[in-house]
Amino acid sequence: MVILLGCLYTFWLTIFYPPFVPTVNNKVSDTINDYLNQNPDITLFCEPGAGFANVADAVSKKNPKLEVIAIEYNFFIFVLAKITLFVSRSKVKMIWANFLKFNLDDYKKDRKTLIYCYLLPELMDKANEMGKFKKSTVLSLDFKISGEEPQNQLIIGSTGFQKQVWRYEFK
Repeated sequence: MVILLGCLYTFWLTIFYPPFVPTVNNKVSDTINDYLNQNPDITLFCEPGAGFANVADAVSKKNPKLEVIAIEYNFFIFVLAKITLFVSRSKVKMIWANFLKFNLDDYKKDRKTLIYCYLLPELMDKANEMGKFKKSTVLSLDFKISGEEPQNQLIIGSTGFQKQVWRYEFK
């Protein structure tokens, strides 16, 4: 019964929010980890719309000194992710919040920050307009941010979706 209610709740949320679509391409976390290895001054990793926080967890395991936070607005998915992370003894801090209303500056504190997003273009644009990406590097899976020029494109596949990551530097 709880699972049925959770599924109905998740479906209902898609009327007002983007649907839950997990990052399934393992090359994404490899690409992020490669970037982190080349940029050891990054001390905070944030994944808004984290779902089950699989990417955040993979990043956390490869970078034990990195503070990793995952933000999810869907309470049902948040609870399942929190349980999974607890059972696996992950150090990812799972936060139940809407990224557009969340104050990431409380965590940034002038630290070099990497934000990984797999959000729809409308949400990326809104987050950018609201200054959510300021003083951060943003890696966006598949979707560009309107009006912004990416520093580069990392190709991680050749077919289907989840095949490219766009890198942005925000001051």
